[in-house]
Amino acid sequence: MILGTRGLPGGTTLFRLLKDSGRSVQRSNGWTPEEEALLGTLNDREVAAAHRPHRGRVAARRRQLGILKHALLRQGKRA
Repeated sequence: MILGTRGLPGGTTLFRLLKDSGRSVQRSNGWTPEEEALLGTLNDREVAAAHRPHRGRVAARRRQLGILKHALLRQGKRA
């Protein structure tokens, strides 16, 4: 068996080890899949109140992923 860094099996990462063991994994960008799933389903202020310290970070992540604002989605508009 080849050892990788920090005593992990070769070819693996801490991220993969935690994920495979069922531990909660947070992406390096700070957003969990559950938090990203909320984007566009609630307005940015509601997402920020529940999960993020600043509404500007919510809006920036939503735009980065190409998700429309909640109000636009309710009106049936497309990107």
